[in-house]
Amino acid sequence: MWFIGDVHGHFDTYEYITTRMQVPTGGTMGCSFQLGDTGIFTREDLDACPSNEGHCLLRGNHDNPALHHKHALSLPDYGYAPDSGLFWTAGAWSIDQAYRTIGVNWWPLEELTYEDMTLAIAAYREARPTVMCSHDGPEEAIRDLMESRGEYRHHRTRTAFGLQCMLDSHRPDVWVFAHHHHRFEKVIHGTRFIALDHIHGISPKSGLFEIPEIGPFI
Repeated sequence: MWFIGDVHGHFDTYEYITTRMQVPTGGTMGCSFQLGDTGIFTREDLDACPSNEGHCLLRGNHDNPALHHKHALSLPDYGYAPDSGLFWTAGAWSIDQAYRTIGVNWWPLEELTYEDMTLAIAAYREARPTVMCSHDGPEEAIRDLMESRGEYRHHRTRTAFGLQCMLDSHRPDVWVFAHHHHRFEKVIHGTRFIALDHIHGISPKSGLFEIPEIGPFI
């Protein structure tokens, strides 16, 4: 399965990557997991975003929650696929929310509520997944990511804290996330963390990652 970083409304690029781009293993992408910030703000965005079978979309902070969940490929805000050992959690905090307009390009429910995050943590602890996918990352991975690009301070958020609670209870083999628009990979205490860049950056390949043994699960 391929994992795809932030799309931010570049639906033509997303459609090309998922259906027409040749991948190193041969052919085209058969299935993928897009890690949030699809860029679904309006009904027009909802209609424009591809709905190709075998692919799925996780909600990010730069998505209208109500509209995103109407998309045929949209996943619930958290869940577990036992056959693949994969768990996922949506949402993140927008650092630029002061410059955004509520209901237009920012939504109060961009992060899971305390209640939903508590339920997600409980479900994660029970599932004990081998692969974790999220839009944001847990605090310890964010700290190392920030330091890798010369930044030594980061904002503590409900999402990153909740994801850290998950990690503290169980360390998966692999944790893939996006949100920070920076390609980063590091093994920390036995978990391999992969952060993906956005797919419309200078090198689109930095927004992609594959785990070959995982197939489609929806």
